[in-house]
Amino acid sequence: MAIICPDSAVEFLKSTDEYVLVGSCIQNSSIIVSKTGMPARRVGYAQNRPHIQSMVDKLYPEAVEKKALIMHALPYSLENGMVDTVLLDITTGLSLSGKKNNAKLENPIVTHVIVASKSFIEREDFKGFVELYNESVNELAKPKTFKRAFEDYKGAALSDKDYEFIKQANIEFVQIEP
Repeated sequence: MAIICPDSAVEFLKSTDEYVLVGSCIQNSSIIVSKTGMPARRVGYAQNRPHIQSMVDKLYPEAVEKKALIMHALPYSLENGMVDTVLLDITTGLSLSGKKNNAKLENPIVTHVIVASKSFIEREDFKGFVELYNESVNELAKPKTFKRAFEDYKGAALSDKDYEFIKQANIEFVQIEP
């Protein structure tokens, strides 16, 4: 089982018939970070991610230079002026210096999905996993639990300001159907 971006899931599922898409698990986890706070002129986004490129096209329909970059190069590219704006996951974007905005569009954007082996889905263990997973989603809706989980994941404190930004960004953990 894996939690991956939707584009990676599509490519992976093309290569095997032993795995299936379980469903979406996180929505709206992408944010915009701008070095200057001025209107974007050069926007960087993760390459080979059609759902991210589509977001960039919708968020920046005007004629700006759009640069598909290796995902891990986005912070460096912003810091060194290769781009003035990046669209990336909030877990990376929060730690960058610059003006942060949510990348909300009209409809929620699925940013992470769960894939699992067909053999696992057929087992009783999977039902137990779904129950525990859905309980975890409910727990993460509690501010104290979310903040602690985020801090454990990142290994750094989450400021109240950043937590408020996350709430406004409308990041959502999605329950999966049993």
